[in-house]
Amino acid sequence: MPSVTLLRGAVAAGEGVVRLAPNFADNGERWIASISEPHLSCIAIGARRIPLRDAFDKLRDWYLGAQAPDWNVLARWSNGDLTLQPLDDVELGPVSDQWMLGPGESGHLQYKGPVVLLCLRGQGLVSKVEIQSPHALHDGKLTPDEVFITGERARRGLDIRNTSEKDPLELLRIYSEDPAA
Repeated sequence: MPSVTLLRGAVAAGEGVVRLAPNFADNGERWIASISEPHLSCIAIGARRIPLRDAFDKLRDWYLGAQAPDWNVLARWSNGDLTLQPLDDVELGPVSDQWMLGPGESGHLQYKGPVVLLCLRGQGLVSKVEIQSPHALHDGKLTPDEVFITGERARRGLDIRNTSEKDPLELLRIYSEDPAA
């Protein structure tokens, strides 16, 4: 089990944004922000990989937020298609949408609970954490294309900036409840 200090440090270093390591199934499907076996996503802290589920178990309020519901997301990305389903038999399942920022543009993201961003195209900054669509994905290699935004940080809001002067930044947003009004 990871140390509380390490997990808090990861949140603090990214100002509420942590990088997730890519998670691939044997058939090439990619699982995004999964806390379900056998598709566990991991927080990348240097060379260490800590299952996202362990972070939630150890420091639920730090990652999900004190008022947030459970992380009810099971997201599968395959051949450019996203399949979402709730982890349990509940009415509210995960939600996703796409967000695009033009070259040099900035935007403000604010939600009631935690959010995962997957970069589909381009490059930018989520708060101060770099995000970029990789040119090629290799199982087991860290790519800068998937981040988890903690519930508290999402409620306070954060800025996202496209750092490219010529290409759009396209992000897939996945969350477990409707965005804040």
